[in-house]
Amino acid sequence: MNWVDRLQEVAGWHQEPLELDWVELESELGTTLPEDYKELCAGFEPGCFSAFVSPLRGGDDELYDLRSTWRLQSSMFERDPSAAARLFAPYEVYGVNGRRGLIQWGSAETAECQYFWLADAAVDSAEWPVVGRWEQGADWHSYPISASEFVYRVIADSDFKPLGVADQMGPPFYLTNAAASDWDPRIAR
Repeated sequence: MNWVDRLQEVAGWHQEPLELDWVELESELGTTLPEDYKELCAGFEPGCFSAFVSPLRGGDDELYDLRSTWRLQSSMFERDPSAAARLFAPYEVYGVNGRRGLIQWGSAETAECQYFWLADAAVDSAEWPVVGRWEQGADWHSYPISASEFVYRVIADSDFKPLGVADQMGPPFYLTNAAASDWDPRIAR
């Protein structure tokens, strides 16, 4: 069983995989994204895990998608390079000074957590580590695991520290963006 299957099982979510096109985004980035991440996006409608972890999607049709987030973060280096460098130190955003750096693939709904790959176009994207932090300026934490394993551990593994929340969130679930406006956390537990 792969990590996307495990996430679907633990969250009680089942759907036919969505057909998503990654060609344009990967062309703009100049690298392929991890297959695991693409499978994660195909296996879940836009939404969040346990009202906490939200994967950024690949397109331009959402407020917080991978492409627009990457473009915004990259443009920060053009507008104010020293401030941007401090914001992401010791890393840079992918593509700013080469084909190595951070690509944000997710965030937390109820905190300032940010989840990135430490991407390197010269390395198979399946090998990119996930790096994350609780908030800007906080210490970075690196995990040599896939995005879907990372999400699983955050919401379902109470021993996953320091970015895990499984011991604080109750049983894992998946909440679509469409259903989120009606969600009451007192009912979800």
